Amino acid sequence: MLSKAEKLSKIIWTILILLIIIKIPSLVRGQNVNLLEKQDSLTIVQTDSIQNPGVEKTETPTKNDDKKKVSNLQDIGSFWDLMRLGGTLRWPIYGVFILGILLIVHKIVELAADEFRSHAILNANISLMSLEEINETIDKSPPNIITTLFQMLMEIFETTGQTSSFHEEVVNFVQYQQDRFRTFATRLSFLSDTAGALGLLGTVWGMFETFFGGNMDKQVILDGMGIALVTTLMGLVVSIILNFFGTEIFSFFNKRLEKLQLKADEFRIRISKIEKSKQKRYELEKRFLEQEMEVSQNITTDASLLQPKRATVGPPFKLVYVAGDAQASQVNSRLKNPFVVELLDAYDNRLSGQLVKFAVEKGEGSLSNGGKVQEILTDTDGRAMTYLTTGMQAGDNLVRVSARSLNGQFIEFFAQGEAGVPATMTLVSGNNLAGPAGSQLTEPFVVEVKDGFMNPIPDFQVLFKITMGNGSFAGNTSKYEVVTDANGQAQAYFTLGTKKGFNRVVVTSRKLRRTKIEIQALGQ
Repeated sequence: MLSKAEKLSKIIWTILILLIIIKIPSLVRGQNVNLLEKQDSLTIVQTDSIQNPGVEKTETPTKNDDKKKVSNLQDIGSFWDLMRLGGTLRWPIYGVFILGILLIVHKIVELAADEFRSHAILNANISLMSLEEINETIDKSPPNIITTLFQMLMEIFETTGQTSSFHEEVVNFVQYQQDRFRTFATRLSFLSDTAGALGLLGTVWGMFETFFGGNMDKQVILDGMGIALVTTLMGLVVSIILNFFGTEIFSFFNKRLEKLQLKADEFRIRISKIEKSKQKRYELEKRFLEQEMEVSQNITTDASLLQPKRATVGPPFKLVYVAGDAQASQVNSRLKNPFVVELLDAYDNRLSGQLVKFAVEKGEGSLSNGGKVQEILTDTDGRAMTYLTTGMQAGDNLVRVSARSLNGQFIEFFAQGEAGVPATMTLVSGNNLAGPAGSQLTEPFVVEVKDGFMNPIPDFQVLFKITMGNGSFAGNTSKYEVVTDANGQAQAYFTLGTKKGFNRVVVTSRKLRRTKIEIQALGQ
């Protein structure tokens, strides 16, 4: 889609080209008529002089002689008089100048507005903010290029949990902004070159008018040379002005990019510290849990010492649960802790070197060997363990553990595969509904949120916001926040505005900043 500036540029260019097409033929015709009228006037005067020798010779003015005659510098009373010497060709140069000024003013306003809107986030001390405060600052900041970059980086961090790609993303974003500015610079450079070319065209045309037909009349020479010199002067002046402003705007734009890169570095360093802090906290929690498990195992071992032991180990008698049941993890990820069992004889002696079978009975998960079934020899403590990696589908996972020598005995481990990071939000139903103005639609607007493996995400906050019409949601509000249900769906009932016509609702989410759904409804 073309922006408003691009549309305006195309319209102005079209008008300018049409004016040139219309004016140049009339210019040629006008110059030829002037030459013919001057010749006819001289012929008439000469004839009258022969027939009436006593009558003083006078030159009859022509009806097209509307230009002020200039024979020396004292005849030029104003700047406008000087520009009039450029003839009809001065108008295309005026057109190029006006178009160039419009482009320059538009770009200056655009950069100044962006500078103003980014003032708050530029002055924010991000290095001392928490992740929640950074998100709040970004959300409150008006749209500008720095906020756009930060939103993109924050979305990457929330999706991947890493900052390793931040530098590359900043470089790509800066390159994109430079490419956008290069479009403006190319257009302005073209207008500057066009002004110079029109000046050269005026030079050629003035020379042609001066020497065409061999008429060396003083006024004809002055008119022709006036066109040649003035159009050249105008073309050079316009070209210099456009180049000057283009250079200054480019300098200002580069300073904006430098500020953006410095603020992006501050943002990247802060997010990296937050990431390292989370990783350190995770490692401390992991170490604490491992210590708890070790203490629990020691207690179990100490309790077993109180039971009577046989001098010789007997055959396998029972499987005993040790750890790992009732865990949860995101889909397509390994559980934090392994499934652990012990194989004992009748006197609770641990049996080593015995085969224990782990088998996935429910779910799409896989064991440590990458398969659905894994047989493991018990270690010196009589234990066997394996890790479960959940499948791509959210839901229950069941792993059954058994031993060949224990017919009918087994232990079951349950694990929950939870939906991953939100990836998509799509419209399910409710678009293009219609009803009487002022009434509630019979069907709600329904959207669905899923992760990268198409699992529905429950308890995810979604915002419905009215952008066209005077309709309302529950509570007579223009905004309606709701969380998704167990199927990952969020719905909102909409009351049409009292005026007939289209109503528009936009559905967004803070955690899916690049996703925006538009819903339309017609009040009849």
